[in-house]
Amino acid sequence: VQTTTSDSDQAYTSATGTSFSAPVVTGISALLIQHYENLFGDRPLSSTTKGVLLHTALDAGNVGPDYRFGWGVADAAAAADLLISASDDGAGDSVVVQEITYEGEEIAVTVSSDGSGPLKATIVWTDPQGPEHSDGVDIDDSVLVNDLDLSIIGPNGTALPWTLDPNDPSLPAVRTAENHVDNVEQVLIDAPIAGDYQVRISHSGET
Repeated sequence: VQTTTSDSDQAYTSATGTSFSAPVVTGISALLIQHYENLFGDRPLSSTTKGVLLHTALDAGNVGPDYRFGWGVADAAAAADLLISASDDGAGDSVVVQEITYEGEEIAVTVSSDGSGPLKATIVWTDPQGPEHSDGVDIDDSVLVNDLDLSIIGPNGTALPWTLDPNDPSLPAVRTAENHVDNVEQVLIDAPIAGDYQVRISHSGET
């Protein structure tokens, strides 16, 4: 991270670690919240801010999320541009940012793709505290209270979210199963064919 240093009033240095990355992401988040308020006239939920950041992050490490880089590197410009595109000042319905209260019934949103680029959907929710992990090391039991499920149904079938293998953290993420661990889910269709797609949100646990 390029950051300031006390050597002079104009001095910068490169540094690593959460002590430097956390303030950068915090600053980006604060600016995105202000940007959202200017565009939509309301303050976003924390899950919305997180979702925008993860949806627009620059991928790093293995393709998709991974245990080393998470969802990648925060891209402030891309996140800001996404909000503009989703607003009345932007490109219309090519980008949608929605805050929805999920009440147990399946949500289905139809979108269209012209096949010229990837189709991506991300959901993030604030989950209440779940049960404590059992004793042991590297316990991978799910502690989700609200286990939501994201998928996209299209001309080629059903696309599922990214999942990781906790038993082998070095393996790349796959898109072959539902995610029952995280309160962030993302479905990415790299090369959709032109046509209509249905983004679906359902649940496997409490709501």
